[in-house]
Amino acid sequence: MEPSAILELIAAEASQVDQSFEYWLTASFAVVVAAHVGRESLTARHRNMLSSLYLLFCIGTLVKFWADFESLRYFEGLLQGTGFSVDRLSNALAGYARVALYVVGSVVVTTFIYQARSMAGSTEDSS
Repeated sequence: MEPSAILELIAAEASQVDQSFEYWLTASFAVVVAAHVGRESLTARHRNMLSSLYLLFCIGTLVKFWADFESLRYFEGLLQGTGFSVDRLSNALAGYARVALYVVGSVVVTTFIYQARSMAGSTEDSS
């Protein structure tokens, strides 16, 4: 396979990784806004359903990200086989840092879902 074709595959796969991250970030922000705006009317059942759906979404997005990341590593290996130098360490560190952000961000958003109800009273007291 030509190095230029491999570079195109790497660029396309990197774009997929970025799109997955942006999709997760947008959905996380939407969940935070929904939990904040609906904090007065969210019952325990609603919070449980919202957090369950959000965590399932996060798991699905993380699995897709990991598959895309593994494809990217495979294409980098192909490129390296053609004689090009590939900095796999920095790419791996970036991938692991993004996974850490997924996990920590998902925990923070899920915690926010459960804390939003208790914040409803504290915001009225402060005004």
